[in-house]
Amino acid sequence: MLHETSTLEVTLLIAIVKTLILVVGGVITFYAFKAYRRTQATSLGYLAAGFAIVTLGALLGGLSFELLDTSLAAVGVLIESAFILAGFALIAYSLMVTDSASGSSTAEPRTVSASDESAGEGTDDDGSNADEGGEE
Repeated sequence: MLHETSTLEVTLLIAIVKTLILVVGGVITFYAFKAYRRTQATSLGYLAAGFAIVTLGALLGGLSFELLDTSLAAVGVLIESAFILAGFALIAYSLMVTDSASGSSTAEPRTVSASDESAGEGTDDDGSNADEGGEE
């Protein structure tokens, strides 16, 4: 009887964690897609798709265990793992893709030269000297 109670508690905890993964993954996907719609940056589109696939994998893995009466150790974990792999591959690709709108790649960071850094020293956003407090 202790084993049945333990299994019930573990099943309940799995359901709670899967629900939280679905909620948090959905929120991340929503904001990534919203950023993609705003900027039309290809990399953000792939990022949103990657998070959506990871979240979908968690959902399908949990559903296969609960509704299809499959073994958690076999089919559910395999389904979830395959979706997570595909989602992570898209997320990784999103970090390397060149955005068509800007022509820039997120994999190639912008370098700042010493003259760029020194040009901004000691000035506020309005161009006044920060050491003088903007007053003459």
